[in-house]
Amino acid sequence: MLLQPLLENAIFHGAKGLDRKLNIAVEARLEKADRTLILEIRDDGAGFPVSRLEPLDDGNGESGSANIGLRNVRDRIRLRFGQEYGLSVERSGGHTRVVLTMPFKGGEGSCGI
Repeated sequence: MLLQPLLENAIFHGAKGLDRKLNIAVEARLEKADRTLILEIRDDGAGFPVSRLEPLDDGNGESGSANIGLRNVRDRIRLRFGQEYGLSVERSGGHTRVVLTMPFKGGEGSCGI
């Protein structure tokens, strides 16, 4: 439920106007010090204007359908785990990065990290 809209965005928006293959990477890592799980989706697609992310940052959800998938993912994480977790988006070096942060809650059968 968290990764699907982000991957869909990367494919749909990242591939717009490209005349080459779109590369998408999905990574997961654990910050052991504070036990934060970080999921990152990165693509080398067409990108976006930074102004498109401003409605995401205002947090009020009043921007119609713009960024609705990103806002929904961010809001789900924050509702479940708190305001210190969530989603960030940046564009640099020809790559778009969407980073999700949430607490790692290992239990029975987990990797035990």
